[in-house]
Amino acid sequence: MEVPVSNLLSPDTYCYAASCVRDPSGRIDLNAYERKIKFRPIFTRARLEEAAGKVDRLRNSLDDKNVDRIRKANKGVGPVVFVTWPKFNHFANDTVYGTLDPPYSIKKMHYPQTLDTTTLKPPMLETDARSRARRQGWAAYKDPVAQAELQTMEKDWLSSKYWSQMQKFLADMLTKPRVKNIVCIALGAMYRDPSKRNGRGTGIGLIKGSSHQHLVACSIANHLTAMYHQAGEIPDPIEILAHDPDYSERDAGLLAQLNPPIHVVSDPYHFLSITENTLVMVICMPMFVPWLDIIVDALPNGPAALLCNTVWDFPWHKEGVVHHLDVWTPRIGAMLDMYDQTLFCMHPIYELKTLPPGYSWLNLTALYVKDPGATLVPVSKRLGRGADSGETDTEVDVSSGQ
Repeated sequence: MEVPVSNLLSPDTYCYAASCVRDPSGRIDLNAYERKIKFRPIFTRARLEEAAGKVDRLRNSLDDKNVDRIRKANKGVGPVVFVTWPKFNHFANDTVYGTLDPPYSIKKMHYPQTLDTTTLKPPMLETDARSRARRQGWAAYKDPVAQAELQTMEKDWLSSKYWSQMQKFLADMLTKPRVKNIVCIALGAMYRDPSKRNGRGTGIGLIKGSSHQHLVACSIANHLTAMYHQAGEIPDPIEILAHDPDYSERDAGLLAQLNPPIHVVSDPYHFLSITENTLVMVICMPMFVPWLDIIVDALPNGPAALLCNTVWDFPWHKEGVVHHLDVWTPRIGAMLDMYDQTLFCMHPIYELKTLPPGYSWLNLTALYVKDPGATLVPVSKRLGRGADSGETDTEVDVSSGQ
């Protein structure tokens, strides 16, 4: 996702929420809530699969004729079905949000130029004839102007000092868990489109920041594959999957032309595709989207690596207290303790004034790589159970993700 440079100056100004998290009136005691729910995981894999099944059935009820009729009646805007996920913090504030069970909502609405009229699963799992036909169409997509622009952007990136520095960071991953796929979440649309509601639709051509982020995902996949080959391994190609609600048919077609191709998937198949051998890439995700909450519950031991905005650490976190806009939670903190962190924004080459167009997102970004020798210490053990918590029940096994 592309972010204005004016928002990237410091942790206090990079997003609207940075100053809010210092407001004591908006803070929630998650340690108390963890004890209340007996440390039970909420966004389990079983829940993700349940949501996937429900949304798939609802999308399948929208037959092609019905979709066409609705689009004609609404000036080209068609019905889509999507999932929304509340933040973990919202569950603790149940006086406002209720019990939130199930931990998701499925909604149908009219939204322009979106892909979520049919379910898009990872290519190896695709069984729906309509979705397979769409992927075949994207594989044959042609836009010589956009593809030439991407080739120029890729050439500039691969010859830049920024890529050279990133390769040094990636070199450390040779001794870490192998990356077998990359999952990109909310990197943003490739094309500018005036019909989009995100406020970045003016003009024509490609959105540089979002396009650059997708190219970086491809360069990382190619570099890791070459690195594993040089180590004497014969790895399978690293598959790249991506989800963003703003992707259009043109975006999906252009992404399919990259090397390696990026395959668009529907929510929640990006989350279901994350394993302990995944590199997850998330840039400038809106603060209300609980992507880390979902990962830490569905996969408590965490993926192989995270390329994302820095998860800011505030003093009140030591007490398990968070603001409702905080990204950090005790569960996320427990997972991230297993990772080595490299802050791109701390390196002198990432000066905002010198960053090329489309590169400003690097200033916010950190690479978290899992230490293969690290062991998860779940929140239940960190807080202790028994006399101080008023609990004597058997400890919940959070490592199962069920």
